[in-house]
Amino acid sequence: MIKLNEDNFALKIQEVIERFYLQPLDGSVKENLKDSLITRPIHGAMHASRATLWAIVMDELLRKLVPEFVNDAYGQIAAYLNTEKKTVSLLVYITTTCHDSARKGEGQDLWEAESAENTQKFLESLGLPKAHAQVFAYAIKWKDEPEKYRHQLLELGVEEDALDAFDYIRKLVNLGDNLDIMRCVRSFELSFIFNTLNSIPEFDASKHYEVIISLVKSMHQMIYDQYDMRYGCRVLDLNYAPIFEHPPSHTPFRKLKYEHAANTFAAVVKEVFNYSEIKALVPASILKCANELAESPDFFDPFIHGTTSATLALLTKTEFQLMPTLKMLDTYHAAPMVGELTQGGYSILGMKKINEEDVGAISYGNVLSGSYNLKKITSNYTTFKSLTIKEALDDFRDSFTRGLSQGFSNLNLLLIYFTRARQLQLPLKKIISETELAELNNQLAATIQFYYFLQLLGTYIFPDFAAIDEALSSSKILTSRDIADAVYSILNIEFLVNNIIRHNINLKEILANPNEENLGRALKIMELPATVRIKSGFFSENKVIDLPITQFFGLQQPIEDYKSKYDPKQFGYFSRNSSNYCINLFLENYVNKNQDSGFFIGLGQVAKDYVVALEDRVRLFNDLVRAPQEQFSLTQDQRTLIQKNYPVILMSESVHIKPFGDEYRNVNPMKMGEDIRIIATDTAAHQKQLMHFVHRQQLNPVQVILIDDLKKAGIDKRYLPKSIDTPHLRTLLTQTKTAPQKELFFKLYTLLDELNYKRNKFQPGTPAFFALDRFLDNVQKEIATAFPLEQPLSEAKIREFCQKSIQLIDEQKVELQKHRGILGVVDKILTVLASLIVFYPAVYLYQRHHKIQHTFFNTETGGKAAQARATLGQISDQTDNFSAEEEQRLEFI
Repeated sequence: MIKLNEDNFALKIQEVIERFYLQPLDGSVKENLKDSLITRPIHGAMHASRATLWAIVMDELLRKLVPEFVNDAYGQIAAYLNTEKKTVSLLVYITTTCHDSARKGEGQDLWEAESAENTQKFLESLGLPKAHAQVFAYAIKWKDEPEKYRHQLLELGVEEDALDAFDYIRKLVNLGDNLDIMRCVRSFELSFIFNTLNSIPEFDASKHYEVIISLVKSMHQMIYDQYDMRYGCRVLDLNYAPIFEHPPSHTPFRKLKYEHAANTFAAVVKEVFNYSEIKALVPASILKCANELAESPDFFDPFIHGTTSATLALLTKTEFQLMPTLKMLDTYHAAPMVGELTQGGYSILGMKKINEEDVGAISYGNVLSGSYNLKKITSNYTTFKSLTIKEALDDFRDSFTRGLSQGFSNLNLLLIYFTRARQLQLPLKKIISETELAELNNQLAATIQFYYFLQLLGTYIFPDFAAIDEALSSSKILTSRDIADAVYSILNIEFLVNNIIRHNINLKEILANPNEENLGRALKIMELPATVRIKSGFFSENKVIDLPITQFFGLQQPIEDYKSKYDPKQFGYFSRNSSNYCINLFLENYVNKNQDSGFFIGLGQVAKDYVVALEDRVRLFNDLVRAPQEQFSLTQDQRTLIQKNYPVILMSESVHIKPFGDEYRNVNPMKMGEDIRIIATDTAAHQKQLMHFVHRQQLNPVQVILIDDLKKAGIDKRYLPKSIDTPHLRTLLTQTKTAPQKELFFKLYTLLDELNYKRNKFQPGTPAFFALDRFLDNVQKEIATAFPLEQPLSEAKIREFCQKSIQLIDEQKVELQKHRGILGVVDKILTVLASLIVFYPAVYLYQRHHKIQHTFFNTETGGKAAQARATLGQISDQTDNFSAEEEQRLEFI
């Protein structure tokens, strides 16, 4: 008896998933299958499950399009196996599940035979005789080779006139696998599918084409929505024209809810309810099991950015926005004091103005998944040492010294290092002398002119081959190789830029007005010395030559019968003055006729965009130089965070964070308290320090947790420390930012956050935890009731909220008064609440002025609750002691 039916079908698929697809490709054995690490990113559990789903869907579709063939095929196979047609279909589907089970790599499938063996053994375990199991197993081994499959069927005793019927098994496996190729190719050709469909008797492509297109479009969308589209994939029709496409969506941490679900197949199938065309082709029994078994693990895998407390220090200058450093420099004249720079993209200039630039986008990983997970990020990106004054100066001076030789492609780094030095309170003259500053400004200005000069080459300036011939005829020892070597040895970027400075030539103006006189001035920068030391021959031996003519470029375009084209992808190397892509090599090739004018025209077109980006950064440098030192000053809080550097992890779930290689990037600013609502650090002492820092800045709620908490929460979200952050609390704090109650309500929030911190320190289930938990949960409910979203603040609602909150404290009084640490915080909360009731803000102002704090729990001072309400009568006697602002606020009462 075959042990496969509709009731256990999804469970048997999960057996296959866990036996094969959750195990590493290298053959090692993984004990904890669902540890949040996806072992097979491309050919894993999702692919096996979705390929099975596509086989089911195509089977159901073909039952509608070619019913006689499908019914006859199942009838013949069922008769051969001596079983029911429904069982045959389930065997075909689970065979599809097994099709990649023996893979040892993610590329080309070289393991079909081994996967077939796995399939045979699994089907035998379900009760199939060996020969019957091989009917299905060989459909995997030869899924793309129908003739070989037919030959194997004949050897198994299948009649020749039944081969078309039995080949339907292979066709469904082929279709299921091929349809899921959309997840990992840039172009998906519909011919993959129609080649198989057209081999089915009675299938009419002309009649059924639109049905297939519509279904494939839904499948394409579902793969994208399940975060499994590794590349941007466009679907091509039978004429290879694109008909629809999606960008990449591959996001490992979002895939986890499928890959490591209790039942991956059920988790994948459950989402067909969002795609009506697919859902209509999934049998009711399959949909039922999906609903019953689809339970995803509750991982906590947000995006994380690793840094140190020094970064938080500088966020106070950026309105608490984590943002790309260039935008930070331009908008706020501030630079992060730590962080990866050369690996973060800042070692290249970029091709856009700063406000449009993608270079240096903020990088993110995930807590659990991907190459940049919490373990790697805490090891590599949260341990930066505090920057010393010497290091800051050395970094800047090194970038200044190397600048011209690199074509100032390192200007982004120079800007960052310069700003860091100023933030360490070094006077400008200590960072760079007036003479050095003048030299740097001249070099920057001339480098800009160099990129305008490039736009003249090939359009107005060309090799002067007549001058080369004349020089050769004037000297018996001079060779054409000598002249080419002279061009290479002398006309490098440093020589050209220094000539621009020496001759004070404005090449931007010449490009705008390229008459003969102006172009003649431009040629001056290309003139060689009469005596030249060159690098000659294969071994670059030093050689001194005399040139009878020193200008080998002119304004006459030569006849060119050779064509070369510039590759814009090489410009990054050119801008860094790399040896194989430098201007002197290109000019040498020009005079040697290895490159022509078309090459330089292409180079000039890229330079036209690049110079705009360069000018914008030079403009920023001048802004930073002119900025007064006060703009770079740091508070004591900031200096403490910078000097006593410790790890910080910033968390976000922003939709603006997008895949970028093995990590994620974001070019948009991320605001603390909005986009970043949880941060983690290494010790309890640092946790308290960061909590107080966040509170002092009066940010919207930001929870501070420990990195150890984050590690535990990654595996099971239940370990994430509790929070008081709710939409209603945020609304309340936002609404009161411009109201007289602002100070009181923010103080109330910080005190509740203190209690939440203490709640998380107690073991769950202890009386203290229970008391705090019930109080804080009930306060959150009262906030939601008193301050509904999108409704204005009401004095009556404020009073009602305060009175109910006091009652909530009283309900937990017996337990809370046992803990002095809790008692002190609760006393402060009661002081704030009393200040808000009826007399707010008068009572609070009076108490603050006289440094009075009422203790409501102490039996001897229990009457002070009533005394607080009586305080109003005393206020009139004290008004002379209030400030003008406070008196104005008292008049509000």
